[in-house]
Amino acid sequence: MEVEVAAVEAYGLPFTSERAAYHRELAAAASAVERACRLCVDVKRSLLSGEKKIFEKNGQTLVTVADFGVQALISLELQRSFPSIPLVAEEDSASLRSSNADDNSSNVLVESISTAVADNVSNTDSPLTHDDVLRAIDKGGKNAASFDSNPASYWVLDPIDGTQGFSKVDDTLYVVGLALVVNGKVVAGVMGCPNWANETIANRKDDSIASRYDRGILMVAHEGCGSWRSGMEQQLVKLGLDEMNSFPIKFTDVNIN
Repeated sequence: MEVEVAAVEAYGLPFTSERAAYHRELAAAASAVERACRLCVDVKRSLLSGEKKIFEKNGQTLVTVADFGVQALISLELQRSFPSIPLVAEEDSASLRSSNADDNSSNVLVESISTAVADNVSNTDSPLTHDDVLRAIDKGGKNAASFDSNPASYWVLDPIDGTQGFSKVDDTLYVVGLALVVNGKVVAGVMGCPNWANETIANRKDDSIASRYDRGILMVAHEGCGSWRSGMEQQLVKLGLDEMNSFPIKFTDVNIN
């Protein structure tokens, strides 16, 4: 598919499809996670501007427009490339659909989520409706797919690991995490940390929100092919064991060649 080919070319995965059985899936996942990271940066900017983008789910769990937006965006991207592989994620649209005549907060949230997704989705041939976005969220909801006792393949997504950190005005780290599970085993994964700043970026005098598009790190792993890191839209570099141990984000059960 064109989306998959574009993703492979963009990331230049440093191992061949002959060596990596899930090469195309990993390329599509990396592309989707990077788009999701940019959505997070957009929403973070609106948080700093004072716009209301955070609410409590069930009166206790902090959720942001980015949590829903990331899930919808990645759902749309993966469904386009691999429609037969289900998604297991965290959110559903029930709380967003439960607006009433006296409170339009849910409608405002849906509008904000839809805008964030539309600004970052790869396919812009036709405008996304609010219902398109809500259905995409529900693709990863608890009742979205039924599984046998031993399902063949499925994606697992944590839209934002570290919502508390994301909601702060400082650069507390948070992660978008996506993995592919086949026959009960994780075979490929991607983690994106949108506000990771390496030493060069951290020493810049320009720390405006616009400059944060230069931040971010993407980490990918494939069974038997090692783990790799990249700055956003940069060439992937092989991670050595010592360097892996110095990162706050780690893939486990991955062979380092």
